Amino acid sequence: MQRVSPVPGGVNAYQKNSRVILTAENKACPFCSDGHCLWIHGTYQRQALFPDLPAPETITIHRLLCGRTGRTVSLLPEFCLPRRQHGPSILALFLHALLEGAGLLKAIRSVRKEVQHHSTAQALLRGFLQKAKKIQTYLARVRHRAVKVPGAILPAYHALGALFHGLVHGFSDPSSAFTFHGRRFHERFQLGLA
Repeated sequence: MQRVSPVPGGVNAYQKNSRVILTAENKACPFCSDGHCLWIHGTYQRQALFPDLPAPETITIHRLLCGRTGRTVSLLPEFCLPRRQHGPSILALFLHALLEGAGLLKAIRSVRKEVQHHSTAQALLRGFLQKAKKIQTYLARVRHRAVKVPGAILPAYHALGALFHGLVHGFSDPSSAFTFHGRRFHERFQLGLA
């Protein structure tokens, strides 16, 4: 099981001391009704991509163990998406560029200049759209009414625009919106946004 958790201080604080994620709340067992404290079971390394860095960063992920059930929990920082190198910030900025009229390759290159082929963009877009029904269900619980999609969005991207604007409504930037909602979406569905 994975748990996506907030990290005070963001990426830089986490890179300096990944143990900041080992809070009492994160150590509470999600498998047992009494929420006893999980044991620290070790760490593993994973690659994560960030908009302002050209190459993947290696980050440490902490794994916790329930001694009663033998099940483990991996604590992902909120700037990561489960099972993807791309984080919520890259996803948000890519989708924003796409909705602003950039083609697939240009949109992904706006956040990852080194991308050579549109397959990376297609995979991110497909991953996001495959979760459309669950994102709509999530948005219905956090918004009292649907957010209006700007008229400038191409008709082909209207459904994508509705999801995107539903997530970013009320936030100053798409990255912080996707980071915020990505964590809560994962809590509800045990899925990443893409």
